[in-house]
Amino acid sequence: GILDRRRFAGADEGEFRADGDTMTEGCLSDVTQGVDSGSDVGNGLQRVDLENGDIENFEPVVPNREYKLSINPYGFGEKGVWTNVTVRIMKGAVHDDAGNENEKTVSMTKTYDTRCPIVTLSADDTPDFFNTSPMMVTVEFSEENVKYACVYGFTNDSVVVTNCKVTAIEETKTNNTYVLTVQPLGDGLVTVVIPDDVVTNRIGNYNAASQPLTKTYDATDPKDLTILGTPTNKAVTAVETYAFTATANDTTELKFTWQLINDKKLVNELKGVSSNEVFKGDAPKGTNTVTVFAVDQAGNRCAAVTNTWISTQP
Repeated sequence: GILDRRRFAGADEGEFRADGDTMTEGCLSDVTQGVDSGSDVGNGLQRVDLENGDIENFEPVVPNREYKLSINPYGFGEKGVWTNVTVRIMKGAVHDDAGNENEKTVSMTKTYDTRCPIVTLSADDTPDFFNTSPMMVTVEFSEENVKYACVYGFTNDSVVVTNCKVTAIEETKTNNTYVLTVQPLGDGLVTVVIPDDVVTNRIGNYNAASQPLTKTYDATDPKDLTILGTPTNKAVTAVETYAFTATANDTTELKFTWQLINDKKLVNELKGVSSNEVFKGDAPKGTNTVTVFAVDQAGNRCAAVTNTWISTQP
């Protein structure tokens, strides 16, 4: 039998009786051939073949007919245990008053499972810095034993968020994967986490907490883009070279893209460089225009600024 808050699940086999596939208390009973009238507890224990567990108690319910076993599975009380516990009454183990022995072996197998559902959060379509909304977050509950991978009780209240809100939950057909629609509330860190003990698996084990999923939402363009260097804007000069850097304000790292146009032709280009990288080269004769713009890590782009000068060198 299975008593005293031991968690089991599984299908019955043979001619034992148990109260459902999932048991937190109850007993195994009804060996239909009966037990001989002279047997005592010790003899009864010897007639029980047990795998992956220890018999804690053996007592008659109806003398000479029905008995109750209390079984401790191996690993009882420990977390992360999964084992099949099998109880057997072997052929010829018992007899009635006329000496007729039981003609077949009867058995029952239950699964003892204290593993917690494991939660994984992912948002593969959203980069670490993003500027589009909403963000789609996949919540997946897993276990090694596929039979118990599905979970119950997952709702909006199961999700803890920072700087965002869950506006929708879509459940997949597998009962173990959900897709959250997450709406950022403003620029900054957006965090989603599933705390422990918010859902259970089929046999009632609560989940362990997920690792937080953290992204940075940034919908603000870089500001105050400025070109530094020479020649200066609107200059007329015989200087034969040019050298420029740029600065701008943003909460994330910026990348700058430069172009030099001379008489409507592209002369030089430098893409995706840091602010301290110098855009330089020989200045062609005529009207030259340097253009630069900045892009932050979320993909926001500021308006380009220009610097135009006339080069008069021979």
